[in-house]
Amino acid sequence: MDEKCIDSKIMTGERLLVISSEILTVLKSELSSRGLKPTPSNLRVVMEIIDKSLPDSLSEFFVE
Repeated sequence: MDEKCIDSKIMTGERLLVISSEILTVLKSELSSRGLKPTPSNLRVVMEIIDKSLPDSLSEFFVE
């Protein structure tokens, strides 16, 4: 593997972690604003619902 490819994968991983952190903050805020405690259990339920709503192939999300 060349260095560029490795750097690209690391950068993508870092970006995904940042995005995940931001989404988690929004989820916590939304649960709180609706009177629900943002407990790990409640967050897992929300994330499970989101996961089940995703198509099997993510290509459906990409529009050319």
